[in-house]
Amino acid sequence: MKELSVGTTIARACADRAGRMLAATFFLLAIVMAAPMLARAANPAANIDQCRNGQITAPVQCIDNAWQNGNLGSENSHYREGDSVPFRAVLTNLDTSAGNTHTLVIQYDTLQQGTHAYDYLTSFNATEKNADPVHDISGTTTGNCYPIPVDLTIVFANPGSSQEPGCIQIYNGTITSLAYGTADASGQRSVTVTFTATDSTVVIAWGGHIASQIDWGAGNSASAISGSPYHMRLLTLDDTQLGNQDRSLKASGILPIPTVFTTQASLGQTTLGGLSVTDTATLSGSGASPPPVTGTVKFFVCGPDLVSNPDCTFGGVQVGPGPVTISGGHATSAAFTPPAIGHYCFRAEYTPDQFAPYSPSNHTDTTLECFSVNAQTALNTDAGGPYTIGVDGTVALSDLATLSGGTSDATGTINFTLYDDAGCTHSVGTASATVAGADGDQYTSSPPIVVSATGTYHWIASYVSGDTSKNASTTSACSAPNENPVVNPRPTSLTTNAGGPYVLGADGTVALSDTATLSGGTSAAGGTITFMLFSDSACANQVGGDVTTAVDGADGQDYTSPPITVNAAGTYYWVASYGGDANNVASSTACGDE
Repeated sequence: MKELSVGTTIARACADRAGRMLAATFFLLAIVMAAPMLARAANPAANIDQCRNGQITAPVQCIDNAWQNGNLGSENSHYREGDSVPFRAVLTNLDTSAGNTHTLVIQYDTLQQGTHAYDYLTSFNATEKNADPVHDISGTTTGNCYPIPVDLTIVFANPGSSQEPGCIQIYNGTITSLAYGTADASGQRSVTVTFTATDSTVVIAWGGHIASQIDWGAGNSASAISGSPYHMRLLTLDDTQLGNQDRSLKASGILPIPTVFTTQASLGQTTLGGLSVTDTATLSGSGASPPPVTGTVKFFVCGPDLVSNPDCTFGGVQVGPGPVTISGGHATSAAFTPPAIGHYCFRAEYTPDQFAPYSPSNHTDTTLECFSVNAQTALNTDAGGPYTIGVDGTVALSDLATLSGGTSDATGTINFTLYDDAGCTHSVGTASATVAGADGDQYTSSPPIVVSATGTYHWIASYVSGDTSKNASTTSACSAPNENPVVNPRPTSLTTNAGGPYVLGADGTVALSDTATLSGGTSAAGGTITFMLFSDSACANQVGGDVTTAVDGADGQDYTSPPITVNAAGTYYWVASYGGDANNVASSTACGDE
């Protein structure tokens, strides 16, 4: 019995020892098997969300369930060109050991189909001011917001555009650097975010800027792309690939630009110092009953260009103090007074209000949007005179015009027209002069206009510009001062020779005649010379009647009177009078001259 007891005790002891060894073995196996499972659970992970901000008629704040993995489209989002879509990356299972640095590589598509999509990164709340990327994530502490460097590879079509400043925000950590990757010719751009973590869960938030027509020009912005062209993705976390972490925005999620956007300058041409010019924008959407276009329009003017209408796609000077509110689909700029001559063009830039289902846009062209400003030229004329008709019965008249107010390289023609009536309805001739400068240059009509009648004439000078974009045409008025030359008749003179002495004839009478020399007049002068004979020195007692002789020239011709018979001896006195004609002044001799 004692041996059995001892054996039993030994057997039990062996059994207990074997059990303990087996338990230890299972325990070790459990540890070995559990170790890989624990390692897998500790791997860092990442998830990227974007904000569905709701339709424009029912906007949603970017918190909680607004952060989604799915696409953004018109059914759940409304963004405009120039807006920024909020993104967040939730990173988990991060090592928080001191000195442990992490890297996250973000990539986005700057080009799709050759057109600009997300052109750069911005702050997550650049557009959605009340966005909160950690509202649904507990235990977060706000870290720093690291400034986004300027992307030097961006060259906007609009020279006045620039990358909006922004920053990438971190929660439960500190961003220590941001660096761009090598620019991809296909239009993919990457940014490496380097940071340290204070918790195993870190949230990083940023925005993707939607390319705008204002920056890139018509047809080159995000709204010109079809499909789901706007992609934002996570590539790696701590150099580990993250799989297909890609989020996209459908083209339908971008509010369209107004489909009808036309503008019209109020004048095609004006003169410097003349009428001001305005621009009117007309905007509407597409479809049978499009929503009204509401918001404001800023107007800009480009120029002057002395050669052609300038391209005002970008740049220019703003017209008026600020934007103009659209009313009934129209907006009209403040009046613009051109400061110099040349060609100008307007541009209108539309900014929607918060209720408008449209994106910002602009419009210009080089036809309807343009106008030219020329110099207001002036003609000062001097016709000279008075003139005296020539011996041949004619006189050549010219007009001298001073053209001022224009440019030194002005071209064109000055046309001169001479009229013989006060109303300037009956022209007697035209002349001209070629213009080579309009800043005080003088021009004489050519050829001179020959007239054959005395009287008052009237010039009208008209400048026809050869470059209306720089110099305006102008015309002087009928009967303007110094434009009314007077042509006077020629003065004549009479000298006479009565001959003699005479002797009474046998019949007690003698026939007396007088010879008059008519000088100073025209060679074709007409009219008559009247001769009167007097028997007294006072020429009070006329003998016989008046006798006349027809005149045919007054340039030194002699004319003899018909004889007058007297029957008494004595001294007689002739008086000769020339009556003149339209071109010759009357003249006479005095009593006692002969």
